[in-house]
Amino acid sequence: MVQVIYTKDQGLKQQGGAGSFSIESGVPLAGQIKDTVTSNTFAVIDFAGIKQADGAAGALEFDLDSKVIKLRSAGGEKFYIYFTVTNTGNTGDPGLEGTGISFSNAAADINSEKKLVDALVAKINGAAALNVEFEAVNDGNDHLKITALRMGNSGTIVTDISDFVGLVDTNNANAVVNSTVTFTHGEGSHVLSSGGISQASGALNVAGDSFVVISDLTEDDHHGARKIVHRPANGQTFILKNSAGGTLYTFDTEGEVAHLVWNGTAWKLLFGS
Repeated sequence: MVQVIYTKDQGLKQQGGAGSFSIESGVPLAGQIKDTVTSNTFAVIDFAGIKQADGAAGALEFDLDSKVIKLRSAGGEKFYIYFTVTNTGNTGDPGLEGTGISFSNAAADINSEKKLVDALVAKINGAAALNVEFEAVNDGNDHLKITALRMGNSGTIVTDISDFVGLVDTNNANAVVNSTVTFTHGEGSHVLSSGGISQASGALNVAGDSFVVISDLTEDDHHGARKIVHRPANGQTFILKNSAGGTLYTFDTEGEVAHLVWNGTAWKLLFGS
């Protein structure tokens, strides 16, 4: 087993003994922190009562066929969700930049705001291209909440909902509805520095799929480099990944620490608890 100790005079040192990580009394841990990541970025789309027109005339009914919602991950990947209403005659995939995700429903399946939001939640969480980057939920008020799985500040993850702005009610030309999107950002970058101590906490994704990444180093030039990642506080489970997306360690308890070493070609976990 490996025992790792941090002292004022010697820094990190490794010795034989029961597997553990400890910090010498009196060492100001906060002074050693190189970067901090807190929480996740999420967006909330309020469709303002919009629903698909379906037979009998009602308030705030619209033809949602061919509408598009655009998303972007913190890693720069672009996605667009294109709407198809199967019984209205659709134009199909518009062929926009990025990965297209078909959102195909009969009018009766999205003829209320709750149905619309719940169907989008199921699509985002069920689409392989999207569920590695985002988690969606109905926020309880029939608003669509989309959370970036990459922790920290992920920027503008919903980049365009213009197709849902200025919609004219099919039954009342004087009724114009504007959807809105609001953002709450995490702090820091999901890409951790490759040296020193990093702290990450406050993950939001309830499924435990939130993650941070430690980038690869330059082959043997950094052989033996060490890295410590610490979860100091609350939040949901999150994952520490390498550049290729592989799991290095899963933080499922407050106070956990992972100690890693670069072996010349990859990060390896020395100790985690």
